[in-house]
Amino acid sequence: MGIKLKNIVLVVILSLIAVEVVFIIKGNGHLNMLRGRRARLEEAIELSNRGVMLSKRGEYPKALKLLEKARELAPGDSLIGENLKAVYFNFGVSQIHQGKYQEALELSGRGLSLLPEEPALLYARAEAWYGLGLNDSCLSCIGRAYDLNPRDSAISGLLGDLDHRCRQEDGLESSRTGYFDIRFEGGENREMADKILFLLEGIRDKQGALFGWQAQRNISVILYNNRQFSDITSLASWAGAAFDGKIRVPVANYREDQEILERVLTHEFVHALLFEIGGRKFPGWFNEGLAQYQEGQRAVNHVYLPLSQLSGSFMTLKREDAQYAYRASLSAVSFLIEDNGWDMVRLFVDKMGQGGDFKVVFKGSFNMTVEQFDQKWKGSIGK
Repeated sequence: MGIKLKNIVLVVILSLIAVEVVFIIKGNGHLNMLRGRRARLEEAIELSNRGVMLSKRGEYPKALKLLEKARELAPGDSLIGENLKAVYFNFGVSQIHQGKYQEALELSGRGLSLLPEEPALLYARAEAWYGLGLNDSCLSCIGRAYDLNPRDSAISGLLGDLDHRCRQEDGLESSRTGYFDIRFEGGENREMADKILFLLEGIRDKQGALFGWQAQRNISVILYNNRQFSDITSLASWAGAAFDGKIRVPVANYREDQEILERVLTHEFVHALLFEIGGRKFPGWFNEGLAQYQEGQRAVNHVYLPLSQLSGSFMTLKREDAQYAYRASLSAVSFLIEDNGWDMVRLFVDKMGQGGDFKVVFKGSFNMTVEQFDQKWKGSIGK
């Protein structure tokens, strides 16, 4: 979700010109003052419009610099204030999507120092606290946002959803190891939680060796019964587990089969690792295909779907469509690895950790565009 930005047209200045006509008769001092005010407003509008354009290109730090300057020049201009809020919000959400929770926390604090009564910025700050696993701080921010009575229905909806997730987790017991913390209902789930922590530590070591990249961020794991999983995550009924910044597992599904549990945890851990490396820059087909490959699945009956149709999340798809999308993704990633070797794919993932757009880094790594790879993979099926 993003907040829309608005270009400020110079029509606003006409009202100032009209005021100038009224006060000309009062002397040159008033005239000079009005001219100076008009010049500052014109400069502020220009800076704001340039900031909007930079923000639309994702150049948030530069956009913020211009909009903060615009607000200094015209502190009472409501549209400039709205644009400044939008950039702070969109930048913060972008950082959260990349797993940069501490950075998002610092950014939202800076935004709230300038715009202290903005529920949207409090929501972004609450999401950052939630990502860091500090639910008490998250709930405190949500409470402050509610007290301000947010008029934006979208922000109200986001606050409500986050409040629900946070409170559901707040009543759970917790345990942790060096790189994982886990929340669960007590009783028989305690033994399961200990088993999952043990498995995840082994998975972290194994995948770290394969990728040449050891996960450094603490990863949160939530265990649910099946109904809780469906209610809280709002995911499709066919989903067997999920990663959305936290690993979420409907634990009853895997209580009797450790082999399947380890495969599921490996799959979700790979999502978490890719999230740490490149945020949400990896498209769905690569993310899901590589997670399946690393859990031990191999493409047997290859199927094709254009990669352009596999870029987003599969969680909104119907079961049959999702199954086909997963099979196609595994086929694509399997072909990429077979055609280039694991080391080339591993180095590509490492380069994504250095920043850059997926398609640009892909072309630099494999000497072909994603579209060219799509056609090459398509041509390989059935041979």
